[in-house]
Amino acid sequence: KNPHHPNKMRRPNAPLQQRTGRVSAPISSSNNRKLKNAQSSQIKILIAILISTALLVGYGAYQVVYSGATTPPASNSRGTNGVRGVSGAIDSLPMKKVVEKDSIPSAIRKEKSAATSTKKYSHNFPEPPPTDQDGTRYHVIFSTSCSGLTHWQSFLFFYQAMKVQQIGNVTRIASSCSDEEKQREKEWHETHIQSQMSDRFKIHFTPHFMSVKNEDGTDSNKDYKFFNKPFGLKHWMEHGEGMGLDPVTGKMVDEDVVVILLDPDMAFLRPITADFSEEENFIISGPVKNHESKRVEHGYPYAQLYAFGAQPFRMIDIATFAGKDSPALLATAEEQKRNYPVGPPYIATSRDMYAIATKWTEFVPSVHKQYPELLAEMFAFSIAAAHVKLPHTIVNSLMISNPGGREGDAFIHNIPDGEVCETAYHLNEYDGPLPNVIHFCQRYIIGDWLFAKHRPHLKEFFSCDSPLLKDPPMDLEKTLYAGVPEKIGEKKTLTAKNAKMNAFMVCGIHAAMNEAGEFFKKNHCEGKGEKTLQLYHTIVAK
Repeated sequence: KNPHHPNKMRRPNAPLQQRTGRVSAPISSSNNRKLKNAQSSQIKILIAILISTALLVGYGAYQVVYSGATTPPASNSRGTNGVRGVSGAIDSLPMKKVVEKDSIPSAIRKEKSAATSTKKYSHNFPEPPPTDQDGTRYHVIFSTSCSGLTHWQSFLFFYQAMKVQQIGNVTRIASSCSDEEKQREKEWHETHIQSQMSDRFKIHFTPHFMSVKNEDGTDSNKDYKFFNKPFGLKHWMEHGEGMGLDPVTGKMVDEDVVVILLDPDMAFLRPITADFSEEENFIISGPVKNHESKRVEHGYPYAQLYAFGAQPFRMIDIATFAGKDSPALLATAEEQKRNYPVGPPYIATSRDMYAIATKWTEFVPSVHKQYPELLAEMFAFSIAAAHVKLPHTIVNSLMISNPGGREGDAFIHNIPDGEVCETAYHLNEYDGPLPNVIHFCQRYIIGDWLFAKHRPHLKEFFSCDSPLLKDPPMDLEKTLYAGVPEKIGEKKTLTAKNAKMNAFMVCGIHAAMNEAGEFFKKNHCEGKGEKTLQLYHTIVAK
């Protein structure tokens, strides 16, 4: 059902004669008997071959399943979310009798050994095609440091990209790392991500970009960590694998690849592509700039709506750094609200993304100087996009992050009441549209269940020693209050809608974390780990 995963073969419907132009010659009666005798012998030989093959294949399959040698492939996805596999699919079969090796015929043992030796990755998620149905190529990127926080987020990011079969390369841009951190992250990536998940998953290191400069250009000894995003993007576009500038024209050598910029605290629920033509699968604010194709193309970037409205144009003195003739100053009040209050996921062709990145890196220090707060780099992106005349088509439903916000909430509310956690744990069984990513940028609480990305217990989550998260009850949305973990006995009332949204966030993140954790432990540890970690109870109450 999902057009964003073009793993479809075009099956010819015409009869053989129409497809090949061949016409069978008539058979003379004098040759009938010879032909029948020959056909009879051929049929007998064919039947014997088929029976032998069936016995060998059937016995081989029995050995593979009953020895526990492989995990069965996840069921095909249903619906529009494009997800393959379910939470807990890995190692989900009950233990069965192990057949002794000596009882397997040597021919079958040899075939099984050869098949095992050619298997490249330790999972059963199919590799996506190199392009979508329209031939569009993709490169997903996300910006990190080398901190413990972005370390575990990166593993989860790659795992979810693998699970939903996100098309294209996926690159972690790691900035401001020491030599020791760089070596550690490089080895971790090669061992736990590239060799286990996909060689499409890459890491790109950049210099230190976080420093805030004084008026004279000297270091202020202060950092704004989100400088990494614009400067890391530009560095990757100029120096990253498969990227770079033409030395003659100064343009991107590959202008057509679609670049998708996300944050590390985003987990895929379904793939992101350039195609927004299926209106039932997206919630789009305002008019679509390219009405005919409804795709990301040159001159037509798309991005997620963020709720800061026209603030970049009203709070920042743009002329002081962009010039009095900047096109950003010509954006009408309506355009400021309709085309520029955007944030990750940002989606644009490489040509457009580099045009924005060039001005983004130029403007962001000045924007931060005037507005030294969170979102400064996002304000600078909006101003840079307006300056290079690239208004965005704004999509509400690329993410879900803020229960009660103007994001993909409607898709969550469309899940039948009482089924929101079951859906979050079994995304491939849900037929309805979903946001593309969970953006777990806040703290989510319902009852005494909590997820907060800054809890120190998550720093080493993807390790052999860490327990997995305790699974919340599947009827969690019926809990119409949120506890206050810092204060014993204090509760906040939740409406049914807010309870449903918070339950989806908590259950969705728990499901993703545990499935990725089980994958890690299966490949690197002895045992699968106990589900005993409940983050709510890691906070000391007073």
